[in-house]
Amino acid sequence: MATSSLQKLKQADAARLMGVSARTLRDMGEVPRNEDGTYDAIELMAWARGRATLPSDIPPGDLERVLLVSDRVWLNCDSMLAAAVTTLTELRQKHGNAICEIFANNLLQRWQGVVELEEQLEQDPTFQRREREREQERRRVEDAERDLRITLVCGECGKKRRGLTWGHFKTPKEHVEEEGCCPGCE
Repeated sequence: MATSSLQKLKQADAARLMGVSARTLRDMGEVPRNEDGTYDAIELMAWARGRATLPSDIPPGDLERVLLVSDRVWLNCDSMLAAAVTTLTELRQKHGNAICEIFANNLLQRWQGVVELEEQLEQDPTFQRREREREQERRRVEDAERDLRITLVCGECGKKRRGLTWGHFKTPKEHVEEEGCCPGCE
């Protein structure tokens, strides 16, 4: 599994996530760090969770925002990091460490399920075969798109473009199909 940028937070990002200055975070001796001095967001949140209490007066709208951020981070870690840090920092300043607990619990629950599923799937020969096939297909599509081996197919009538002509042609084996619209259906 690839290392996510959430596993290698720089001090400034980790401090913003925790709602403290970089100096304060650095001076907190008990904060868990990676060997290279970076911070793992999950470890950081778990540590903060141990120090937090969950107030009952957090409005449902703010709780939903925290859960949406953790859902989005879960789905696409790298592209959501800046938005996640900004949103979580804002909500942490508003509601304290309870936000960190909610975020960490949601993320940990999701990741635990993935780890358990991956462990089961790694033992399944059918899954392994399908994964190899999916990877081969992904590479085939990438190669075809890179080399412009693409056949446009009209989404309305099913005709395919070959040069300036649209008709019911057979797509070459090495091509991938992409939806388009022929002049007759525009």
